[in-house]
Parts: sequence; structure tokens; C-alpha cells
Amino acid sequence: MPQPTLTAALQNCRRDWDGAIADFDRALQFDPKLAQAYDNRGDAKTETGDFDGAIADFNRALQLNPKYAKAYDNRGLAKLSRGDLDGAMADFNRALQFDPKLAPAYEARGVVKEQKGELDGAIADCNRAIELNPKLAGAYLNRGMAKAYKGDTDNAIADFNRALQLNPKLAPAYAGHGSANFLAHNWTAALQGYRRFCELSQRNQAYPRLFIWIIRSRLGEREAADKELATHFNAEPGTWVSKVATYLLGNL
Repeated sequence: MPQPTLTAALQNCRRDWDGAIADFDRALQFDPKLAQAYDNRGDAKTETGDFDGAIADFNRALQLNPKYAKAYDNRGLAKLSRGDLDGAMADFNRALQFDPKLAPAYEARGVVKEQKGELDGAIADCNRAIELNPKLAGAYLNRGMAKAYKGDTDNAIADFNRALQLNPKLAPAYAGHGSANFLAHNWTAALQGYRRFCELSQRNQAYPRLFIWIIRSRLGEREAADKELATHFNAEPGTWVSKVATYLLGNL
């Protein structure tokens, strides 16, 4: 019979987060001082959106092992998901203090710097992450976003392309591709990027849908663009974005 920690790891690989959490619960019944189990359970809780529960698990892991770099990194990600940029930054710094070669922590710290408007610092952190792990798709994605914000659209597009070579289903890279091409007035490429994002992700479609309408209108497809926009936002009534869509369609 597999050990609880091994079973939990397999559940994690299969993206069965609830099953993973149940198995980590079982592992901790056998060994309440297993720091790795708290860290992994916290990781699974982050994936389910239970950020408070995740942070509590990471806190426990760090009580048991105060030098556990990965737990600091994971706690930083949970804090970042809650919008706590300063708390996330402190955790990523702490993770890198204990493990200066932890590539995902550089990548994640780059995201915080990007959101704080520190674009050069964000690019530097992503560069370091890529030096340590050239196959880290998220680092190319986040570096591309920072470059796009700086107006360096050609190099941003190159980074998004590299991210998608490494992970063809990385939905945010398609959105970034669309945004960079939109800024460069590459309408067809921008439309392709936004459409692919919407195919892969059922969440956060509001902005891509508005940009699809803008692009199709620019390309002379206004009637079809109106129908597509109305179809999407009729399914999501009441949001502020749906009101913008209503205005664009001439009904407000």
C-alpha cells in the first residue's frame, strides 16, 4: 500500500487538489512534524483558492523548519494571490536568502516588482530565473509582460513565443502576446493571441473580449464583432465590464 505522502504527491501531479489535501491530512496524522507535508498541503490549498488555509500550513512548515526556502516561496505566492505585495516580497527575499539558486522565487519576485512598477528590477529577476532554469516558461512570460509595459514590444513578443514553445497551453502568454501585438498595431496577430487565450481559459476573459471587439471593429468586422461581444457578456450580466460592453454596443 503506498505511503500517504507518496499518494498525495501522485494526486498533486494529477491536479486532484482535494484528493491531495485529504492524503496530506492522512500523512500528518502519522507524522505531525512533517514540514514537507504542510508545505505541499498548503500548495494544494493555494491551487483551490484557500489562501488563508495555505498560509496557515506554510506557517506551520516554517515553524518546524525555519530555513525551508520552498515554504517561504510558496507562502509568498499565496500572499501575492491575496494582493499582499509587501508580504510576498518579504517571503521571496527570505526564500532566496536560504536558497540563492531557487529559480521560481526570482520569477515570483519579478512579478511583485512588475506589479509595483519596478520594471527594470522585474526584468533582472526574470533574467536570473532564466539563467538558473532556461526552461522556466513563467519567467519568459513575466519578463515579456515587463518589456511590454516598457514599450519594448518586439522583445516582449519574443519572450511570449519562447514561453509558448516551452508550454503551449500557458494561457496568460497568449493574452500577453495579444497585448504586445495590439500595442504594435499587429491586429491579426493580436486577435489570434486573445482568441487562443479565451479558448484555453474560462476565467479573466473580460479584457480579451473587449480587445477582440476593438480589433475586429478596426478590421471592418463591426457587425460580427458586436454579435460576438453581446453573446459573451449576455452570459455575464451585472459586471462593470458588461456595462462597458453595453455602451460599446450602443445600448447605454
